This record gives sequence, structure tokens and C-alpha cells, in this order.
Amino acid sequence: GLADARLAGLTEQIWALTPWAGYGVVGFSLHCISEFRFALLLAEKLKAETGAKVVFGGPFATPYASLYFEKKPVVDFMMAGEGHRSFPLLLDALAGKGSLSEVPGLWYREGGRVRSNPQRPGGMEEMPLPDFDGLPLDGYRQELLENSPFLPYQISRGCPGTCSFCSFSKVLPGRALESKSPEKVVRELGECSRRYGSRYLSMCDECFNNLPEKAGRI
Repeated sequence: GLADARLAGLTEQIWALTPWAGYGVVGFSLHCISEFRFALLLAEKLKAETGAKVVFGGPFATPYASLYFEKKPVVDFMMAGEGHRSFPLLLDALAGKGSLSEVPGLWYREGGRVRSNPQRPGGMEEMPLPDFDGLPLDGYRQELLENSPFLPYQISRGCPGTCSFCSFSKVLPGRALESKSPEKVVRELGECSRRYGSRYLSMCDECFNNLPEKAGRI
């Protein structure tokens, strides 16, 4: 239909903008079902053109890996939970420096069977500074913001509520709102400014307004 044709066209546009050659593993961070459909189309083209391993993660993959992974063979791995710890371990395992069974939150195939590992919660304080080295930062510049790179940054995540219509209780089960320390935030914001010349950042927090004391200290 028209929607599928439009998605296919967008897939070709994204493909033309990105130098895919030479990558052995490509990861997609997914937030919702619409991104999932688009990522599947891109993954199919990626697989056909390069043969790279495809990894799906993010808030959408966490609660729905059990539903979709077995049905979508184009996806080699799905990662539930916190990818900043698990993804490097997956790369080590693929390089022969570890085992897939030791990667927290990983869904994978072995011997014709689907297997999954339990998640291992981490914390905001141990998350590394986002690395934008090598990215085309000109694409992040905003004329309304003095042509400064407008980069994403996260201070906190989660929510103290448990609303039935929200996915956070499944993405971070048993976890309330958590945040980085004010000292870490100030240090990292300064580093972003020094490394990338960014004077403005897009805060990706879900409930930053629930941290008035820490906000004041920052």
C-alpha cells in the first residue's frame, strides 16, 4: 500500500546518506512500533548488501523481544535492558573474546533454538560520555542556536510512577527514577562543549522535572 511504498522510499533515502560498507555489526535503538517496521526494512537491505550482523535494542526491544525475535530472522540479536554495558560484551563475544551466554539481556540463536540471558541492571553513574567522534556533526547544527551542534544528552531516566499505559514498568522493572550525580553532569557537559563545540544540548530525560534539587545544583 501507500504506507509501505513511503517506508520503502525512506529506506532508500537513509541508505543513500549512510556509508554502510565495512561495518560488521550494526545496531538499531528502537523506541516504538513505527521505528521497528522501518528498522526491519533497513535491516533487510543491510543484510542483502553487506551481510552485517543486525542488533535491535532500546525501549521497544526490551518488552517485545520475546514476541518478535523468533519471527524476524533478519535480526541476529535483540538486546533487552541497558545496552551501554551489554553491547561491548556482545562485540567481544563476536570477536571470540567471550561467550554470547554471558551478555546480559541478549536474545540470540544457538543450535536452531532461541535463547535469552537475564538482564543485569547497571546505573546512570557508570554510563560513559556519549561519543560523537567521527559523526557528521554538521548535520546536527541548528541555525536558530547560533549554528551550534545540537547534541542529545541524558541526565536521568525512568519515572517514579507506575501508570498502566506506560512501558517504563516493563523497560526498567522494579526501578524508580534514577539520575547521574550533579558533579558527573557538569563534568560531561563541559567535555561535550570542549570536544564538539556544542553550546546547546537536547535533554533526553523523561521526568527531569522530578529532580528539582539536583537540577538546582547543576
